[in-house]
Amino acid sequence: MMKFVSRLGTGRYIPCNYYLEDKNNISKQMLLIFSHELTDKQRKEAMERFGISKFVALDDALLDKWADVPPHLENLSDYLSDIIAWIDKNGQPGDYALVQGDYGATMFIVDFCISKDITPVYATTKRKVIEEKIGETVKLLREFEHVMFREYQFPKYR
Repeated sequence: MMKFVSRLGTGRYIPCNYYLEDKNNISKQMLLIFSHELTDKQRKEAMERFGISKFVALDDALLDKWADVPPHLENLSDYLSDIIAWIDKNGQPGDYALVQGDYGATMFIVDFCISKDITPVYATTKRKVIEEKIGETVKLLREFEHVMFREYQFPKYR
């Protein structure tokens, strides 16, 4: 008999080959589809809030591809096919994916993750700009501090 596990907060259930009394026993990973390195604060939140036990980063070639989406392409399907294949290979229902980058590519990947029951999230930040005047030059320093992960949300139309 097929069992199902609830995805908390989503109203969705995913098929599961085993029955678990404790949802925390499910090993979850976070696919890292973004161009930066996780901070310690981000790692800690992902582990504590989502039960992440493993972080899976894009390899160097895919990371370079993700970081440099050509602005002249009208359709991203072919360009992102390697990243889609990587998600298929490394992700499983119940996992999370941190997805941030080019707007169109991000939406494409977010939609794909949702279709695979992988929960896409993004990092929210508190931004601070420090202005320093050195003679006739103004130097700007931008700091970004992680606040939390937020699940991508889409409106429900009636």
